[in-house]
Amino acid sequence: MKRRPDPHGTRRRVDSVKRTFPFPMRGKLFDIVLVAPAVVMFTLFIVWPAVQTLHTSLFDETSRGGEYIGLRNYRELVQDPVFWIAMKNNTLFIFTNLVFQVGIGTILAAMIDRGIRHFSSAIRTIIFAPLVIAPVAIGLIWKMLLEPNFGLFRQVMDNLGLPFPTQGILGNPDLAFPALVAVGAWNYIGFMMTIMLAAMQGISRDIYEAARIDGASAIQTFFHITLPAVRHALVLCGLIVVVGSFKTFELVYVLTGGGPGNTTQVLGTHIVESAFSLFRPNYAASMSVVVLLIAILFGALQVREHDKERS
Repeated sequence: MKRRPDPHGTRRRVDSVKRTFPFPMRGKLFDIVLVAPAVVMFTLFIVWPAVQTLHTSLFDETSRGGEYIGLRNYRELVQDPVFWIAMKNNTLFIFTNLVFQVGIGTILAAMIDRGIRHFSSAIRTIIFAPLVIAPVAIGLIWKMLLEPNFGLFRQVMDNLGLPFPTQGILGNPDLAFPALVAVGAWNYIGFMMTIMLAAMQGISRDIYEAARIDGASAIQTFFHITLPAVRHALVLCGLIVVVGSFKTFELVYVLTGGGPGNTTQVLGTHIVESAFSLFRPNYAASMSVVVLLIAILFGALQVREHDKERS
């Protein structure tokens, strides 16, 4: 025999909670109490370090006690050739990641959504799996695979009778950057595929059925129905790639360290090198401020696009 709900007991429990809670469970005061811990944490771990970094960038570390020098570090930054190499590489990461991560991720999502009928869950899990591995661990794994003397790629090339670069792939100035792009794509394609697949599954199946009856091919359906319907998800993925490309650090640091000869130097590795190898933390702080401003700009665009999609 089922037990009937006791509305009076539920009401008594709610009244008990209201009596023990020191604030009314509605209104501005209650909202402030709920939001306050998050605001405090955000201020302590995000806003305050950002303000300290900006303050540090305005001083000279070579003077005792730190001499205020204004924007001198930023003027030096503009004249630093390695900074512009790093900026160029971060920009190249944006375009290559848009092509490989977003492009291939969208194609895989369309194949799983409309083409692959069997083992789609297993395929999604396999493609998404690299994302749950820490970037440092991924870098170490690929560094061992690409090792020039006994790495797996060297052994495969030798068995096939194909030449292998003497200094290895990561030590070759012409191959190191493409290798970083390939490893990054392998790591994040699953993330982009998941976002695009979620957007594609929201498209009505009736539209595809009508297009099939009208004689539209799979490619025509993809370009004229699927892509226009998921354009907001595409823009969102693009903004994520832009912000992530400017924050790239772990893979580059572990695999190449910015070498050979600064050919794979990015802003993250240049900041670490300036702060801990060249012992110029104030100059590194000025680069961190530049990266922060870029991240804020594209982060605001991402939030705006997300709000537009919801509306």
